[in-house]
Amino acid sequence: VSYQEGSGSVQVDFGFIKKPVIQDTTFSLSGYSRLVADGNTLYSLSSQVSNNFTLLEKPEMKMGITGSFSWDSATDESEQYWTPNNAIKTGGAVDLSAVFNTADDQSLADALRIYAGYHSDSDGKGLSLDVSNKVTFTNKDFNGYLKLSGSVVKGNHDYWSFTVELGADAGLPELLSL
Repeated sequence: VSYQEGSGSVQVDFGFIKKPVIQDTTFSLSGYSRLVADGNTLYSLSSQVSNNFTLLEKPEMKMGITGSFSWDSATDESEQYWTPNNAIKTGGAVDLSAVFNTADDQSLADALRIYAGYHSDSDGKGLSLDVSNKVTFTNKDFNGYLKLSGSVVKGNHDYWSFTVELGADAGLPELLSL
């Protein structure tokens, strides 16, 4: 399927307003229109507002709050490709992170994200919940992490998922010196 597409976006960082909460807020808005070869036009509009706070300097603890909204639609339905019919998705997330440093160049970090959302389209409507937590250990030559994440969607198509991810990387010692 061939198409022509136009898009645009704008992001405003309110750091220039030196007021608590407002100076840490960012707003973005984006959209696109796609004209498909069969004459159909797809539209999309999305926005997001986020705010980040430093809760503690030592140990370093931060919190982020995000809200999002998106709308997708098309002028006609198609059997050849997905055509949204006033699809709406909205939700919000809370992100918490902490980094604990030690004197011997080691750190332990934890990042928790909780997202709850609502979606509605021609197939129905429903709720979703996503939770993830990532613990990372870092020292001079080694990085390792464990990430647990899960999702639950309730609505026309109920499903859930759970993922465990384990990762590591290590630097090689200097074998040759010049």
